[in-house]
Amino acid sequence: MPKTEVLLFLEKIIDGVQDVFVVGTSSTIREAYQMILQTEPDYDYILKPADENRVLRAIMYLQKQKEQESSDRFFEKAEMPYRIAIKKEKEISLIDPKKIIFLEKAGKKVTIHCSESEYELIDTLERLGKKLSQYFFRSHKSYLINVSYIQKIVPWNKNTYQIHFKNTTKQAPLSRRKLNELLEKIEQ
Repeated sequence: MPKTEVLLFLEKIIDGVQDVFVVGTSSTIREAYQMILQTEPDYDYILKPADENRVLRAIMYLQKQKEQESSDRFFEKAEMPYRIAIKKEKEISLIDPKKIIFLEKAGKKVTIHCSESEYELIDTLERLGKKLSQYFFRSHKSYLINVSYIQKIVPWNKNTYQIHFKNTTKQAPLSRRKLNELLEKIEQ
């Protein structure tokens, strides 16, 4: 596939694709390496003939990088506390709010679902919501979600939607009456 066709193909898949270098021989790697280092230190090489799985891995990496950059820009605007202290028995865990996907209230306990783990504590969503920034949203009476992790929203039943999050199988409900409010918050 000629270079222009490859770039057009990648631009269709990844909006705003950066530089992707596909080189024909190992002797051209040095030239490509020098070009890349001058513009962007985060790079990838695909040596021709390109294996389809290798190209797909490169595309998935670029998409993940783009999502991370988008998430980072989103949080740069946020006025978040540096860490949230969670006390459990004699141990205190410090949680980075950027890693919180959502909070779930069940009885007197709140479960904080993070990208790497979960924490349980006795508290209220109201109090925890005040500690967190404006980028968390009360999707349901028992849920407080981080809007930057939302991947998609799908109908679940007559009065509820289901929120699917990036990089996890965890889900949270969204009251039908809160849908427009959430969409307005996302578009801010």
